[in-house]
Amino acid sequence: MKKALILGGSHRDIPLIEQLKKEGCFVITLGAMDYYIGHKFADRFYKIDFNDLNEIRNVIEKEKIDYLIAGCGEESYKNTAFLANETGLGVYDDEETVEIIHNKLKFKEFCLKNSIPVPKGGFDYKNLSFPIIIKPQNLSGGRGVVVVKNERELQQALNYSKNYSKKILFEEFIQGEIIAYSVVIKNQKVLYDFVAKDEPYLNPYLISTAYTYEIDENIRKDLKKSVEKIAEKLNLKNGPFHLQVLIKNNDYYIMDVTRRIAGDLFPYLIEYGDNVNYMQMVVNSYIGWDFNLIKGVKKYALRHCVMPEKNGIYEGVECKIDYNLRLDLLKKGEMIKDNIRTHTNIFISVFDDYESLLNTIKHINSLIYAKIKD
Repeated sequence: MKKALILGGSHRDIPLIEQLKKEGCFVITLGAMDYYIGHKFADRFYKIDFNDLNEIRNVIEKEKIDYLIAGCGEESYKNTAFLANETGLGVYDDEETVEIIHNKLKFKEFCLKNSIPVPKGGFDYKNLSFPIIIKPQNLSGGRGVVVVKNERELQQALNYSKNYSKKILFEEFIQGEIIAYSVVIKNQKVLYDFVAKDEPYLNPYLISTAYTYEIDENIRKDLKKSVEKIAEKLNLKNGPFHLQVLIKNNDYYIMDVTRRIAGDLFPYLIEYGDNVNYMQMVVNSYIGWDFNLIKGVKKYALRHCVMPEKNGIYEGVECKIDYNLRLDLLKKGEMIKDNIRTHTNIFISVFDDYESLLNTIKHINSLIYAKIKD
């Protein structure tokens, strides 16, 4: 049995673990966080920080690892790519490309140079007009992101963002709708693409709900061309490429990108919604095996991360709709101290038609909610 090592072990890595097991692999995870519930899905795990490359090398040698798999995180992908290129145990982008893709400023500069639409920005805000967005350079998931309207708000926002990163990026604020655009690249072409609408709840910078979404077909075609241009210019290897995109009128702007899978079970949203072999394509690309798109009858899906209305003792969750998948992130009796950055559960539901999906979305936070005791 081949052994696969995932640099990670959180709930976000469960789709990787389950797919590798389907491929017949013995799956080992590693990660130092006590709350990593993905470890219990693996065959074996090590409580090791996935930034400790020497310790990872020791595990690779001890376990005789066959495949290195990037977990769901920027640092995980970067470390996996580095080690895979060093050992030959996986197929990932080269070091220079990884740095461009996962460094917000370098990626922005690359896009501006190659006429790929992105918001203006950099380390200096003085050439931008308020309102502007402040964001840590190398983080995702909305951590440390603030929109400021004037100079008076700027310093307080900077102090907040610097808790997450010493390097802060300033970016023009563009009002529009945010979508997730997730693709699989093969031979620098988009083999498959998926569009979802991202919706926050309570915290404007943390996505709570995502669901199958339909955008203007011309925008989708142009977005696909931009992705293929990126893939060609950067010589991207086969595999996943996930983008956050802002759409305003007939224009779009690429806000953020990563070569890892999206978090919070987003891959299952893709698989349930489009009835495709998404994770098989992802895992096979990392391993270096050939893959093709297998697609069934399209349905419509939503993924809802339950966010508690207030702090207190978690007493369970109320769900008034049918669901296809449920993952509990907290146990009953646990104390919630930071509700606007906490998810208690993840649900995925599937609908036969788009109208039923949209009607559910309108009331999603009253149909699924956490029960909290003061």
